Amino acid sequence: MKHLLLFMSLSAIAYELPLLDPSRWSANEDGGNSPKIEFLKDSARFSFDTQGGKYGWGNSRLSPLTLPADSTAVEFDILVESADPRAAMHVWFFEADGDAWVARVNPQDGKDICLVLGEWRQVIVPFSGLSHQGRGNKRKEFMTVNHFLMGFNFGNQVVQVRNLRLKLNPKFKGDESRALAEGKVASDSLGRRVVILDEASSPKTGGSADPRRLASLLSDRGFNPQLVRSGDLVDPKVFNKDSLDLVIFPNAPFFPISAASNLIEFLKRGGSFVSIGGYPFDEPCSLEGERWIRGSILIPASEIDKPQRAIANINTRYGAHGDTMKLEPTQIGFCDPSFILQRTASAITSPDQDWFTADWRLEGKTEGPAAVAMTGSNSPVFPSVHGRYIPLIQAQDAFGRQRGPMAAVVLNHAGPFKGSNWAAFTATNVKLLDGSQSVIDNLFVELCERLLAPAYLIRSWCDKPCALPGETVKLEAAVCRQAGEPLRFLVDGKPIPSQGDTATWTIPADDQADFHAFTVQLLKDGKVIDHLDNGFSVWNKRAIAQGIDLKLKDNYFDINGKPTFFTGANTTGMMWFSHNENPLVWKKDFQAMRDFGINFLRILHFSPFSRRPVDFKYSSKLLDQQPELTRRQTDAIVQIAQQNQVAIFLSLHDWIPLDISDEDLEYQANWNKFWVGRYKEVPGIFYDVQNEPSTSLGNAEVLMPLLKKFLAERYGSVEAAQSAWQASGSEPTLDFKLTAKGWDDLKVRDLEQFRMFVFRRWTDANMASIKEPDPDALGTVGHHQGITQCDKYDGMDTQDFANVHHYGALTDMRAIIKMLDRRFDGKSITLGEFGSAIAHRARTSGRWGDTEKESVNHYLSVGHCCLGMGVSFMGNWSWKDFQDCVFPWGINHADLTPKAVLEAYRNLAILFRNVRPKYISPKLFYVIPDGFRQGPNINQIHDNLKAGVDELLKLNVPFGVINEWAIDRLPKSATALIWPLAYGAKDETFQAMASFVDNGGALLITGDPRFGYDRKPNRPERLKRLKLSTDMPPRAFTDVSAWPAPIQSGRVLWQAAPAESRRGAGLRELYRRFVDDVASVPRLKLDNEDGAVLAFDVPLHDGKAMTFVNFAGEAREVKLPGIQLQLAGGRTGFLQWNSDGDLVAFNVQGDLKLSGRKTILGCSDAAFVSLDDRDLAKSSQILAIPFGQGIGRRFDKLPVAEIGEFRNARWTTLSSDVSQSIKAPYDLVILSTAADRQSAVSTVEKWLVHEP
Repeated sequence: MKHLLLFMSLSAIAYELPLLDPSRWSANEDGGNSPKIEFLKDSARFSFDTQGGKYGWGNSRLSPLTLPADSTAVEFDILVESADPRAAMHVWFFEADGDAWVARVNPQDGKDICLVLGEWRQVIVPFSGLSHQGRGNKRKEFMTVNHFLMGFNFGNQVVQVRNLRLKLNPKFKGDESRALAEGKVASDSLGRRVVILDEASSPKTGGSADPRRLASLLSDRGFNPQLVRSGDLVDPKVFNKDSLDLVIFPNAPFFPISAASNLIEFLKRGGSFVSIGGYPFDEPCSLEGERWIRGSILIPASEIDKPQRAIANINTRYGAHGDTMKLEPTQIGFCDPSFILQRTASAITSPDQDWFTADWRLEGKTEGPAAVAMTGSNSPVFPSVHGRYIPLIQAQDAFGRQRGPMAAVVLNHAGPFKGSNWAAFTATNVKLLDGSQSVIDNLFVELCERLLAPAYLIRSWCDKPCALPGETVKLEAAVCRQAGEPLRFLVDGKPIPSQGDTATWTIPADDQADFHAFTVQLLKDGKVIDHLDNGFSVWNKRAIAQGIDLKLKDNYFDINGKPTFFTGANTTGMMWFSHNENPLVWKKDFQAMRDFGINFLRILHFSPFSRRPVDFKYSSKLLDQQPELTRRQTDAIVQIAQQNQVAIFLSLHDWIPLDISDEDLEYQANWNKFWVGRYKEVPGIFYDVQNEPSTSLGNAEVLMPLLKKFLAERYGSVEAAQSAWQASGSEPTLDFKLTAKGWDDLKVRDLEQFRMFVFRRWTDANMASIKEPDPDALGTVGHHQGITQCDKYDGMDTQDFANVHHYGALTDMRAIIKMLDRRFDGKSITLGEFGSAIAHRARTSGRWGDTEKESVNHYLSVGHCCLGMGVSFMGNWSWKDFQDCVFPWGINHADLTPKAVLEAYRNLAILFRNVRPKYISPKLFYVIPDGFRQGPNINQIHDNLKAGVDELLKLNVPFGVINEWAIDRLPKSATALIWPLAYGAKDETFQAMASFVDNGGALLITGDPRFGYDRKPNRPERLKRLKLSTDMPPRAFTDVSAWPAPIQSGRVLWQAAPAESRRGAGLRELYRRFVDDVASVPRLKLDNEDGAVLAFDVPLHDGKAMTFVNFAGEAREVKLPGIQLQLAGGRTGFLQWNSDGDLVAFNVQGDLKLSGRKTILGCSDAAFVSLDDRDLAKSSQILAIPFGQGIGRRFDKLPVAEIGEFRNARWTTLSSDVSQSIKAPYDLVILSTAADRQSAVSTVEKWLVHEP
């Protein structure tokens, strides 16, 4: 969007801050990585380094600071030398008591930090735009501020700052825009009183309209509109619902901020608006002199504490960081800064609406924010819908696909703006109302008329979302009427009798259909003026049988009999709650999932719907019911999903604690048995017991008897346990306090192991109830990424597969996933949730535009890492953004316009579609120290173990993970073990390790195994047993002295220090020495072993594959024996060979050299896959899969080139001109001979739906 504000430099009355005085600056000690400061001639250079994502912030402190009472803003200039796409800056003012005032740095040009390099830009942060954070006494005392922070966040950046000063305004009298008033009051009749803001000096975009022309259009239709100035809007005597009904803003995003309170009050009382030319209310401005300043009204420091402050966030672009952004109910939800019109070529009348029915089309590119809207109560699970949203004009790409609306209406029938109706034209480069589009002129006037006298359908519904043949369904609608407009109901396009706002229809007893669409039409003078489409399912065994046959075999999921790596998505329980959700919406969703290669949908928050209406208490005792509406909704979801080859991954309960009574466990079991039994014959369904449970020890009434039994079984009596606790220095009292007295505190160790017991008790009970009605049902627990939230080892035995969630950087995620590798026990690894935290952070910070590159790179890197590590499926969070909540994790926008990351996610799924992974038990295992990890320092220990796993990954060596207490199940393939932090091992554990060495195995030990299970150094004989000789005294885990030299005896290597506590090259070298020199475990040895590139061998049933992930920010040339390839910074590579050794797929970003064949010159960032299983050099059918740049050129040997996509599971050709691929940078391209074209199409269609 082009921001065309004319910003003035603030006047010379300013208080200069000592920017260039080094003695006044210091690193702020707040746990971040304070930037390096260099003092130049006229500026200071701040260099912030996240150190690979380790630090999310770094602040430089300027002190001391005293605020002049008449200061109103801080201003400075920035010149960004370099910045990651996620980089942000903040300014902080800290009071003496510790309370903080903070604002994000938004340059006056409206562009993010990273978007403009090498140019000076002005920043003005009015004090009235600061947000108060109660970190001290929590009282607003702005005049006690004593220091200032220049803050840097989220991404590496180098920024110069100059002219740092405080703006003074000794003659402050308030916003001067109050003087810009005509004093006019709307003079039309009640319900037709219209004013148009006419502010010549206000900023404008290329989509703005002429206020006087708009007035003329309305006058020609009998209105008497008045032109008003900003001052009129500031005056509550003029701008109020008693005086007018509709206000038109022809120069969006401009709005005089002093009128914000009046605007909100006007809308709350039922006033309406039309906004033209961009993002409504996105640039609230203050007038200073003769120029408008973007941002809050200027208020002096001495007045900031007072509550009478202007509203800073009129729309929903800005709020708090995090899900839902903690938006105020009165923030106006038109537009989304992350949804910008891109790849557009034309605009048309939106289909499927009755407000703008003219046959209209506009050729050419359109720009600006999409005219979407958040129309609910902003709850991601239980949203109340406040408004009906109707898109009027739709932007399209060069192939006629929707790219987002550019005009829409919102009709508020509930909530804080009940009775208020809104319209927005959001294009910023097209003047739709300049007279060149007479159709749009008519639309504008008709729109004003309908907003002022609204008649529309609010919602429609069916009492049986899934019915049975022979049943009667009741169809209903809620309506906003003006004059008793009648309704008409249609089923499958045919009118049916109705009674007022209701109709009934009996499904034929012999009905063969599995879905019926119904429509409700609102009529006026016999003409349809509004309609809503909906539908209901009819339970049908043939439809159910279309589901994918999902089975778990040899550590991978089989889909229709073939081991497959597959992708999925997640969503919330709003499917059962939101009035924007219904069977027709689900049908469209599941069809789109199938077309984008998504084969499962995990649905959370199911258990609250054991009560209708929802009870919101989340107790196991509420699981005693399965309401009819919940049953029928879930039946419809399950059936529609099966028809589209989407398996349902149902999370059975949520938000319920684990420390519950046997009676509560029985309630959970009965709930589970009901639903698993109900869907026993459904092929595509599996279960998550609960989303991200946490094992707390809070319910003493239930847990104390269990604790006593637990201790008696381990010590012989509770008294013996208490005696052991006291001997270790701990308190002997029976309680659940986890505060350790030292690293050898046995009470804390036992309580942590009791937490494991509580989790195991809960898990085992739930899994047993899943298996009882259906022994073949598959179940797991969706683990939070926090390693210690619930035990991921001992509690895994009864689960069918391992499942973990992660939202951080892949540099952390990869080790978290690998630590959950339970494949030695036949339990596949799966990634149940992941998402683009970068995109989420960008939206919640109000960033303009889509984080396409960063999100795509993350999804591709996660996918390649997962396939390489043996993960069998990955599921993103989440399927779509919501219309009733700001929950910015979706890979679709709320209107199902796909984001670029969804297109890339589909392409990843298709690239891996024909991969048939095979589990081969590794030679090397990493042994998790059960005897030590639970107890004091639990988080540190697990973090150290994670560091060890990560260093092994960087060595590109295949390895498995096993824990000490499962060592009796160590696979026969094992020839080498790494035993990290080997403190506190039970004697039987040590004996198993020693026996492994006796039988020829290689063993690396870190830490001192002389510490027994009681954490005392009373097992000196263990070293002798391993033939290790040393005069070194026992070394405790807490000993931070320098590492001793490793000691080797035969195939045993011992580092007495807790080596994993110091991650990095030293630990990696220790592991490398063991893997290469002691154990001789084969691995992929790259020419550059700095750990920046991970490479994986992926065994296949019919060949082999390799995946590569470049974690470096710059391009890398990767060399290993027989292979040389180029990877872009942050990107991935893939190679696949069939059983004959033919290269049948590859993706690199540059050249690929393989021994024994010519160099393959990379033509673009695209993958190429043979569709006939012949070598790519000989194949006559190739699928090109681009990742953001198209494919770039033709291939002479394959004259047929079709750009296309899947629609309803069928290949649809978009263009036969490969040069058009640049306009469809993620669309698939079939390359073939003319004779093989149909075979190629048939193959890709079969791949999509997993046909043999």
